[in-house]
Amino acid sequence: MRAPSLLTHTLLIFAVVVALRLVLAALVPIVQDETYYLAWATAPDWGYFDHPPAVAWIGATIGLSWGSPLAGRLGTMLVAALAYPFTAGLLVHAGIRERRAHLAGLLLLSFNFGTLITGVLTTPDVGLVAAWCAALHEAAAALAGRRRRWIGAGIAVGLGLLSKYVMVLIGPVFAWGLWRGDRQALRTPWPWLGALAAASLFAPHLVWNAHHEWVPIRFQLRRGFQGTHDVPSGLATRLPWARPPGEAELALGRWFAPKAAASAAESTRPPEPERPSSRGAFARADAYLRAVLPVWGALLVPIVQLASRRLRRLPRAPDPIDGRVRPLLLAAAVVPVAFFGLVSLESVVEANWPAVYVIGAAPLLAAFCATRLRETVVCCAINAALVLALAVYARVPLGAGVDNRVVRELYGYRELAARLGALEGPIFAGHHQLVAELNFHAPRLRVRQWPGLRRPSEYLRRAEWTPDTAQSLAADGSFWLVTVDWLPPRLQGFEPVDAFAAHYCLGKGLVTVAAFSAATFERPCPGSAVHRWLVIRYVPVR
Repeated sequence: MRAPSLLTHTLLIFAVVVALRLVLAALVPIVQDETYYLAWATAPDWGYFDHPPAVAWIGATIGLSWGSPLAGRLGTMLVAALAYPFTAGLLVHAGIRERRAHLAGLLLLSFNFGTLITGVLTTPDVGLVAAWCAALHEAAAALAGRRRRWIGAGIAVGLGLLSKYVMVLIGPVFAWGLWRGDRQALRTPWPWLGALAAASLFAPHLVWNAHHEWVPIRFQLRRGFQGTHDVPSGLATRLPWARPPGEAELALGRWFAPKAAASAAESTRPPEPERPSSRGAFARADAYLRAVLPVWGALLVPIVQLASRRLRRLPRAPDPIDGRVRPLLLAAAVVPVAFFGLVSLESVVEANWPAVYVIGAAPLLAAFCATRLRETVVCCAINAALVLALAVYARVPLGAGVDNRVVRELYGYRELAARLGALEGPIFAGHHQLVAELNFHAPRLRVRQWPGLRRPSEYLRRAEWTPDTAQSLAADGSFWLVTVDWLPPRLQGFEPVDAFAAHYCLGKGLVTVAAFSAATFERPCPGSAVHRWLVIRYVPVR
């Protein structure tokens, strides 16, 4: 019986991945970051406070049915599907044409945790991953002899930069690939035309940045390298900034919630100068490695076997990779990991930041995994089963602990939005993610962010989303503020006159408790309380 062709295997894997993503998209409730990015889709622009604009364009499918997670993720799944031919073609351009090796490479690229999750959730990473795949595909074709393809690589880089600034790391990857793989190409116009294409596509975003205080670039630089958030000067004049809690709040807290009051009092003290700690740097580096490696999931098994084989200097499997393309793949695997490894010594690095390294690493591992193809298929099946199990758990969190991050990110916001719908007057929230969640589940509330309570966001930068000023609020009367703080924040020119605490409990739903009493600081459902919000009504000080 004739073995299935390479094209048949490629299409079969593609169909399985698409079906799996559709199931995940339908099962997993909307997550906090998604609601924030989907809000951007309602205001198309060339840039936003946190990121370049592509994630808003990708999330534009939310217009089909606002409030539907599946509608908001259709654009993400489409972009992820468009990236698949580039991943398959990358293996071919790299010289991996033998059926088993090509199949192993496709499995590594398609069934690692990063690829499975990125292809479902609407975040900037989906555009970055698709562009990174396309850029490596075109660069590999150019290094293999078709130098005109550097223009295609440049187009992919420009689109990637419009998705996430991490795409800039493809620069040193290309430089190393050219220097080691096809140095003579630098004397031709094609790499330079590719660079011009990338710059041309990215230029509108740079122009937008120049007219908006370089907001997203400053934000990402400070967030990545310092772990802090930059505040553009223009935001400070939109709404009054919150002040530290006064003596009355601290006294109230000492009576009802000693721990909360102690924390509030501590926050009013001037910070002590930080001392460099080598132990802290090593701890962050260790945490970084523990975040980078698990992106493979069960596929770590053959990878560890390969590493063990190399350490014992056992014979290697035949290497099919084109020598002209190998430096490109090595750089694509090493540069993101090395760059963010250095960043992790000074700041906390999230696991998704360097995750694009798997796109360069997978072809390098394909030949070895081809010798253990059955084991590789089993590991991919385990990864798919684990992701499906997580999706089911997110849908029905049986036995979940109250501190479980999955439950805290996904549950309670719809019920809170329904409760807030009964209130009269403008509604504000302290954190941008809470604003996004409430507006996603109940857009008629038009919740806005009050500055100074948490980090700034697009809600404060965009004028049409912050129509109120302190003067207009004072003239119109009262407003409501939703916060996770235990005590009412002190807002200049306003005073709290009424409040209630809203607790979300697994199995019970939303439970409200009258504020300004000892019950405010008690959990009405011990052991099952996931969230506790304080909803306060403020009026102007007379």
